[in-house]
Amino acid sequence: MWSQSNKPKDAVRDFIVMTRYVVCNDTNMNLRFGQTGTEEAILLAPRCCHLYAWRSQRKKEQLKVAMEENGWTMSFPVAARCRSQPFTSIRIKNYTIIVTVKSLSATQKQVILSGQLIVSNTLLEHLDLKVVEEVAKDNKELEFKNSPTYIVPGRSNTSSIFISSRKNYFLRLRFYGLDSAWTGDIPLREHGTGSQPWLVKGGFGLIVRCVL
Repeated sequence: MWSQSNKPKDAVRDFIVMTRYVVCNDTNMNLRFGQTGTEEAILLAPRCCHLYAWRSQRKKEQLKVAMEENGWTMSFPVAARCRSQPFTSIRIKNYTIIVTVKSLSATQKQVILSGQLIVSNTLLEHLDLKVVEEVAKDNKELEFKNSPTYIVPGRSNTSSIFISSRKNYFLRLRFYGLDSAWTGDIPLREHGTGSQPWLVKGGFGLIVRCVL
């Protein structure tokens, strides 16, 4: 479904939504969701979709969402959200889940759950990416080593990544599969001189979008 979302409307599609709702996890973490007022808790892996039908017709048509390490968020109505405000953000402790509701047809809706950070690779080459928390200098390389590596294919985006609003982060990049050296630290904050980009050796074409 992720690849088909970029196809023209008249293109042949292999995936057909048979339910009124499809819930999509466009993040780097497992999420749980369910209908408010019920015990429903459906596990949704990263970059996976779930064809959803309401658990109970006696409860409100509202969804709740949870991260693995945190409790449930406040509920949000799906149908009303699509009509009035298709984009909203929900706080879970120090993290933010961005909820986007789109109409797939007159009767079907898509609910997309996203994190705060998306990295877009504008090059043809694939890249390795690390998002590293800023820590004390003595622990910096250990933190870098333990941080997960994301593969960013050419001309594509990463799944959205959760970052804490109370922590600072930096990015490091290298060309995928070449065992090349990592770049220096790319601070995940606005450049001190205003709208100037951060310059990275190696000819990287990088666009960073972040919502804190």
